[in-house]
Amino acid sequence: MNARRLPGPPPGAASVITAAISSPTSAKTFRTLAPEEAARRITSGEPYVVRFRCPYEFPGRVRFADRIRASVTMRDNGNDIVILKSSQEELPLPTYHFARIVDDHLLRVTLVVRGEEWLSSTPVHLQLHTALGFEPPAYAHLAPLMKAEGASRRKPSKRKNPEASVDYYLSAGYPPAAVQHYLRGLANVRLMDVPTADALAATVRLDGMRPSGPLLDLPRLHSLSREFIASLTPGEPYAQLLAWAEEYDPELASVLARHERLALAAVAVGRPEGAPARKDPDRWAGPPRQIANVVRVALTGAARSPDLFAVARALGRDEVLRRLTAVAGRGGAAPRCGAGSSPGPGSSLGSGSGPGAPVPVPCEVTPAAGSGSRRGHPGPSARAS
Repeated sequence: MNARRLPGPPPGAASVITAAISSPTSAKTFRTLAPEEAARRITSGEPYVVRFRCPYEFPGRVRFADRIRASVTMRDNGNDIVILKSSQEELPLPTYHFARIVDDHLLRVTLVVRGEEWLSSTPVHLQLHTALGFEPPAYAHLAPLMKAEGASRRKPSKRKNPEASVDYYLSAGYPPAAVQHYLRGLANVRLMDVPTADALAATVRLDGMRPSGPLLDLPRLHSLSREFIASLTPGEPYAQLLAWAEEYDPELASVLARHERLALAAVAVGRPEGAPARKDPDRWAGPPRQIANVVRVALTGAARSPDLFAVARALGRDEVLRRLTAVAGRGGAAPRCGAGSSPGPGSSLGSGSGPGAPVPVPCEVTPAAGSGSRRGHPGPSARAS
């Protein structure tokens, strides 16, 4: 890695490691102390630290290459930084700056990828490499994820923003493959608009990363999750949803296990074969547009669902009549479960019809008196169990 000092005041000392012995509370009192005197004081038991004597009396500016930010120019280091600090052990402890330079050299590291908070430390590290006679590695400084807050941006807080934690995405039910696709897209925007399988197989490139931090965009993650779920066979989302529910929602897992056929049919609703049964509602007698949402809520418990006629076919004639009758017996009260009880984006993403829209889930109905239904039968208007 080539780094060069820009024209400026000449260096005031040779670029070598110099034991600038000093007390832990003073910075430059003993900067020019003779080595013999320093050794005598250390032997006598005086507390001390070892500092790297900066090779420049008046630091100028330094320019170096960054694999993400191209050419970076910044103020050079002008401090005598501590490289060995006092400890209760027999030997002093190396500080991070010193230890990482030696460690990278011994491990033959050629590329250091780190957060941009370390960008300001690069001049110090370059000075240490030069003083030790080491070839410095290439550097790439990553920008952190950002969250929009009004007109400003800030780094997500682990305390205030649950989406800053991986556990949030697992517990919310996002498909792990879609989350990986999303994260790769944040790193390399070119991967955001390709199929998930292609995005996971592609190489994340440093030259495709941006020097400014990408924004967290959960609606985009919803979209990727919806597209990923739509690409699976009906059995795959059911198996993934069941595995998720067994860990995060045992009640839903029990319902899915007891009503596997209906759950599989519900998943398949988003992928109906052939043309919709009523592609042109105006050709039919009556006002279907005026009653479709009423029927939709009665059958699914939600104002939005996949194609209503596909839902009805999946439920079957008897179940459709039973649910409509149960709702009518309750005086038209809206059901309280169905698609609206979806546990998270991993099971039903998006709205409206099509792949990923909410689907009817098995329910247990507790009908009102006089409805003619018995407690314990599946239905749309009671809590899931």
